[in-house]
Amino acid sequence: MGPGIVTPWVPLPIAGALMALVAWHAAGIERSDEPLSRRRIRVMNGWVMLVCLPLLAAGFSLVNPHARPKTFAIVWLGAASLLLLSVALAVADALNTVRLSRARAARLSDALRDAAERVERGAP
Repeated sequence: MGPGIVTPWVPLPIAGALMALVAWHAAGIERSDEPLSRRRIRVMNGWVMLVCLPLLAAGFSLVNPHARPKTFAIVWLGAASLLLLSVALAVADALNTVRLSRARAARLSDALRDAAERVERGAP
């Protein structure tokens, strides 16, 4: 491995800082009181990002595309695959949020209907 597209002094510290931020966020999600399904999706996406960031940094700075084209292609294929997986998990998170919102709206509607029935019957 040798010099890549840019000097390692740029992408490596950025990737390190982003990895620390993603790890901090994923740890915070683990301790949150969000629904389990939401926490699982978001923590999994955090792990995917934690693996993807070093690949992106290596693709930009450590792997020379002229000296090691095969390694360069493998690194970028891995990074692109993980980015695609991260987007798929984000879509799954959005769909899960819609599902959770609909379930909550249905529960609220049932509670309002029950309260209205109690008021009609004169019950407190």
